[in-house]
Amino acid sequence: SNDADDYVQQSKEYLYNKEFYTDKGRVIFPILYAGLLGIFKLDIYTVQILITILCSLVTFTCSLIIKKNYGFTYATLFSFLSVDFFHENIGGVCTENIGYILGGISFIYFHNFLNLSKKSLYYYSLSMLFLFIGYIIRPSIIFILPAIIFFSLIYINKLSKYDVIK
Repeated sequence: SNDADDYVQQSKEYLYNKEFYTDKGRVIFPILYAGLLGIFKLDIYTVQILITILCSLVTFTCSLIIKKNYGFTYATLFSFLSVDFFHENIGGVCTENIGYILGGISFIYFHNFLNLSKKSLYYYSLSMLFLFIGYIIRPSIIFILPAIIFFSLIYINKLSKYDVIK
């Protein structure tokens, strides 16, 4: 796609000329992709394989967590929806894959936060950090992040009354 070409060209320009410009407003992804290209000696194939493996690991891990806590049906539904989301993007240079990986990691930490008997703000903070970074890399609906933080703070406030937060 045109976006993929732009991302690759911007990443290469950043690596070769140490200059960066984007007219699309997505600044972080080309720089992140340039870093991956730099690490893997400009081998796009290896970078895409790595991103594909990370997407698969996130889906697998989240499915296991959901199966353990909510059952096989919900885990299967999650897996189908995940595969439906990223099957169009796997192997391509797009922000969706990195956003999916970071969102999945955020889900894992948030789920740990919710399921500990003594709630730890460490897991909550990591969850929000990965979600925030994901939103910086892959812009999405603007009100979702503040809504998640707002309702989480209400939840944390309720828990703090019962002294279950450490």
